[in-house]
Amino acid sequence: KAMAKELLEKQSTRLADAYDEIISLKWQSLEEVFQKKLWEYYTEAHRRGYGRSAASTPEDLREVWQNGELKSLLAVEKQGWGRSQRADLQHVENELDGSLGKSIEALEAKLTTVADLE
Repeated sequence: KAMAKELLEKQSTRLADAYDEIISLKWQSLEEVFQKKLWEYYTEAHRRGYGRSAASTPEDLREVWQNGELKSLLAVEKQGWGRSQRADLQHVENELDGSLGKSIEALEAKLTTVADLE
């Protein structure tokens, strides 16, 4: 029983660590997408020459943000990212259920055998 408990704890820790790493990478990916989109809209504001001169300023970027143009496009990006994350997590859960399910079944069989012997 102690061996099975120890193995289950190790697998749970491994699963938690893998999940944390996946989430960390996904957040990093989201940050990179947002930075890219922000830069694209900043350069678009520069190209259009918002503001007092042809050079774009932080105020130009604020204008693009405040008029809702950037917010709506980032909202679409956020929704797409959310769907992607849910699909990725479902895929990981399915893989882990498959691999851990077999391990847990094997441990249950061993525990049943040990319990029958006692």
